[in-house]
Amino acid sequence: MKTLNEPATPATQKTKLNTATSLLFHIAARSHVLAEQFGVELISPDCEPENEPALTFYALPRPWLSERGGELAFDADKYAKTIYNCSDYTAHMRLWILNVWNPSYARSKGWNFDLFKALNGLDDNNRRAIAWFLRNPIWP
Repeated sequence: MKTLNEPATPATQKTKLNTATSLLFHIAARSHVLAEQFGVELISPDCEPENEPALTFYALPRPWLSERGGELAFDADKYAKTIYNCSDYTAHMRLWILNVWNPSYARSKGWNFDLFKALNGLDDNNRRAIAWFLRNPIWP
C-alpha cells in the first residue's frame, strides 16, 4: 500500500483518498486517539465539515485502507481488527468511528458503541470530538 504522503515521482504518484474516506479522516482528526491512529493532524479545527479543514498526513501504515479504482477506501472489517489491541477507552473511540462510518453495518457486525459508557471515562478531547460530531452530524 502506498502511504498518503509518499513523494510523487514520475514512476509513482500519491494515492488519493476517496471522498467518503477523506471525510472520515476529517472526523477522526478531531479526536487525539483517532488522529494518532489515522496519522493525521487537523490544522484548522474551527472549520465546518463542508469546508474540509486542512489536514497534515504522517507517514505510517494504514492497513485498513484498500485501494479501489485508483483511490484509497476505508475498509471497516480490516479496521475493526484494531479494536481488540488497545485500552478500553481507545476501543470506545474506534467503535465510535466505525459507527460514524456506517451505523447499520456496525450494528450488524456487533460493533456497538455505548455513548454513556464511553463518556464515563473518555478524556475531554475525545468527548469534544463526539460532541462536535453530534452538533454536525455528517456521514461518509
